[in-house]
Amino acid sequence: MLGYRERDASLLACFEGNPVRIGVEIRHIIRGSSGGIAPVIQGLFEQMASDRPEIELVVFGTEANRELLPETLGNVRVETIPVEGFFDTVDRMARELRIDVMFRSYPTVETLAFPAERQLFLIPDGQHFEHPEFFDAGTLRNRKRAFRIALAGPSAVVTISEHARNVLAAQASPDCEIAVVYPGLPRALATADSAQATAAERAAVPERPFLLYPANLWPHKNHDRLLDALEQAQCDLELVLTGDPNGWNAIHARHRGVPVRHLGYVSPALLRLLYEETVALVFPSLYEGFGLPLLEAFACRTPVVCCDAGSLSEVAGDAALLCDATDTASIAAAIERIASDLPLRESLVASGEARLAAFSWEAAAATLMETMEGIASRQARRPATADAVPLVSIVTPSMNQGRFLRRTIDSVLAQTYPNIEYRVVDGGSTDDSLDILRSYGDRLRWTSGPDGGQTDAINQGFAESNGEIVGFLNSDDVLLPNAVASAVTHFSERPWCDLVYGDAELIDEDDEPIGFYPTADYSFDRLVDDCCISQPAAFWRAKAASTVGPFDASLTYAMDFEYWLRLDRSGAVLEHLPQTLARARVHESMK
Repeated sequence: MLGYRERDASLLACFEGNPVRIGVEIRHIIRGSSGGIAPVIQGLFEQMASDRPEIELVVFGTEANRELLPETLGNVRVETIPVEGFFDTVDRMARELRIDVMFRSYPTVETLAFPAERQLFLIPDGQHFEHPEFFDAGTLRNRKRAFRIALAGPSAVVTISEHARNVLAAQASPDCEIAVVYPGLPRALATADSAQATAAERAAVPERPFLLYPANLWPHKNHDRLLDALEQAQCDLELVLTGDPNGWNAIHARHRGVPVRHLGYVSPALLRLLYEETVALVFPSLYEGFGLPLLEAFACRTPVVCCDAGSLSEVAGDAALLCDATDTASIAAAIERIASDLPLRESLVASGEARLAAFSWEAAAATLMETMEGIASRQARRPATADAVPLVSIVTPSMNQGRFLRRTIDSVLAQTYPNIEYRVVDGGSTDDSLDILRSYGDRLRWTSGPDGGQTDAINQGFAESNGEIVGFLNSDDVLLPNAVASAVTHFSERPWCDLVYGDAELIDEDDEPIGFYPTADYSFDRLVDDCCISQPAAFWRAKAASTVGPFDASLTYAMDFEYWLRLDRSGAVLEHLPQTLARARVHESMK
């Protein structure tokens, strides 16, 4: 059976007439709680399955979401995978099923061995880049890490508005292609019939005039301002909310005097009935990657009031009454105007019908397929080996380590990797260290003089370094010959990785092996437990270092451990390479 790499050359041929198999990974997508992502994925791939019967779609889901794309579509195959070990199973099945391109439904901190250049991520928005205040610290770190993986390239990304594309492009690597796939009208509403609403559902519709806001109670949905605005507005309107009711009691308690009801999740038939009966859709969101309810309102001949935040003005065009999402008075004024101005409502309805024609699943699926064909074409043209050899900077801090220094230097100079900038920062040694350094001539750069200790020396060395990849090697440790080449290869194959660390053998004063450093596959909990990263076997990108700053010069011990913690908390991606890269020396005079 062919592996991933062996199949790369045949990808373009697959798209030129031979059967194509596309993986659709939907591990974290749940209808309702995932917001608009679920209907976008459903609309895209139902349309693709219909338009391109020669393509086989293999959906990798769980028991919680396997119904999102049913096998009744004919050329859809659904694989239900246990949550435990989900991504390892996807990798195995992708090899066995000979998947050509893998569509990732959302960025995750979990990665696949499936080639990055054949992965296509859906990223509906870049909300945390513009509004980090909407996320708790843990969620924000995970989003930064997951988006770092998706946007690092050479994977491709599709998003759902020009606004989102511009936000993501500012964070993406030059190798990451970002395409815009505008969604169409959600299929659930498009096929819904309000006449099918039950008697109980009809009883939930207010008898008095009302506004409709279908949105989960997430911070950026701006419910508090909307309720304040409704209380201020000089009109007799009720408000109907739908979506996930989690958190509603706390919000309602702050607005007891406002006429509002929350219906929770509703059926497509009831949702369509609400659109048909409401005075207007009111959509005061502070941020949207697209805003599917606008299309739903256009389809139901419902006037729209929305804010101009995120992509909303891009989607609405001239078919909505716009207001300021941050200004309660602006929202209240828009509510008053839409309630009292019948000609305005009729004009918005007509504009909405015309605006809806600009968005279709046919066009969206065609753009998605073009992007996938581009992935195959680029991969087929990709040279077998990359010419780029990024500069790697290695710094050795040293002070009176003459008995070990030569072995350390020789291990760096003996590296098989061709592009290394090596610098030794000596603290003013009084042993034979300077004679050793002089003996190397111009094969390395070095300085000697008083400094603030080991950490200060490391910072000095990095301040004078120019490498894209960096690491430091203490003057009693050694690198194995392929250490730098292995690290660079890892970074090349996994462009989202910010720090990679290998295994390290422990040796004594005479270079005799005495054990191994307790490395392990990376997790933050494992790092905190006993520092699973062996410092001499660690290399990281200079770009990540510029984000977190230098080593803490106030620390005499464990400055590396504190640095790893800072990298993790910044959202960097840290990975373990299960290969011995270094030897760490244990001796009586070590710190």
